[in-house]
Amino acid sequence: NFLLTVLEEHRTEVFETSTGARVAELSEHADRVRASSFSPDGQTVLFSSEGFFLETVSSAGGEVTRLHGDAAWGAYSPDGETISFLNSLGYNVRVGLWDYGGLVLEDTDGRGEQRHLTDAEDHSVWSPDGTRIAFEWKSQVRIVDVATGSVTKVAIGVRPAWLDDDTLIVERYEAID
Repeated sequence: NFLLTVLEEHRTEVFETSTGARVAELSEHADRVRASSFSPDGQTVLFSSEGFFLETVSSAGGEVTRLHGDAAWGAYSPDGETISFLNSLGYNVRVGLWDYGGLVLEDTDGRGEQRHLTDAEDHSVWSPDGTRIAFEWKSQVRIVDVATGSVTKVAIGVRPAWLDDDTLIVERYEAID
């Protein structure tokens, strides 16, 4: 297993978790890395950067390949055949935030047809069995069925994380008045 760290200088390093040895320094990023996902075989890292780019690089280091602009929160499916990400509609000057268009699926090489699953705004994560994706929408955690596109609201909160196929951990969210 590997651990990915992002340092203040925008350097991204990969460590072997069993030994603590540094395996690679991947690259220097002009933008802060917001999220990363290792491919199931551990050979590739998918990055989402603050500049809203979706990129891949070998976990051993090398050249970075940009898959998309205007994309964030990329993640590999558990079988490694598909990536999910949030596409961006651009920066909304009026409210000072990025507008997200929705949760999208496509082949891992970024060349296949994109499939829009549902509206989403932050932090998406695949279930271990690859049948569902949990995501944030307006301070709620929802789950979308990958096969049908059916969406279920499951909790008020943020930052969903799957413990197993049937258990989702959600960080509680309280609005500040």
